[in-house]
Amino acid sequence: MKTGKLTVLAALFYPLVLSNLAVGFLAFVMILAKLDPLFISTAILWFYFTCVTSIYLVSERALKTFGVHRIFLCLMLVIGTLSIISTLLLLLR
Repeated sequence: MKTGKLTVLAALFYPLVLSNLAVGFLAFVMILAKLDPLFISTAILWFYFTCVTSIYLVSERALKTFGVHRIFLCLMLVIGTLSIISTLLLLLR
């Protein structure tokens, strides 16, 4: 791969790295606030799902150009499924 393509891919994954940092910090603050672990996991998963979905929607064209859009789709599918399961567990408790 050329250096230019690597730079573009790094720029595409940069927002994902920032969302990972934000999700981690939010989880840390919620743990320090001594909230219920199931509530924390539900909130964190939905926040992360929203971040990944918005990143995909904004950069969909570029992701398809470089052939990495399936990575984001799989990530959205996994996180969305986990979010729904976590929400159901929270509601059924």
